[in-house]
Amino acid sequence: MDLASLDNRRIRLADYRGKTVIINFWATWCPPCKEEMPALDSLSRNQPDHDEVVLSINASENTDTLGRFVKAGKFSFPVALDPQGTATLQYQAINLPTSYFVDAQDIIREKVIGAMTPD
Repeated sequence: MDLASLDNRRIRLADYRGKTVIINFWATWCPPCKEEMPALDSLSRNQPDHDEVVLSINASENTDTLGRFVKAGKFSFPVALDPQGTATLQYQAINLPTSYFVDAQDIIREKVIGAMTPD
């Protein structure tokens, strides 16, 4: 997977090899997606060794809308753009939000459909 970020950097899953990665597919118009964003941001901010990384992939939205949403939320995790829906299709993220837990060996260990919120 190789996508552009909001700030026009390249984001590649391979860059996170050796870390646990939570890949989160979402959209600003999705209420459950908005509900889980603070928990994902907290998780991202509270990883002092950066052993666990949150990588969010926005499902085909306008960059202006997305930029305003991310700026307002002050989210710290990388936001990748999937304007053609290629990664969304590849990962079969049909319902939003959908999250994947990828281990340090790049093996998908779990798929979660729906909002993840702290208990």
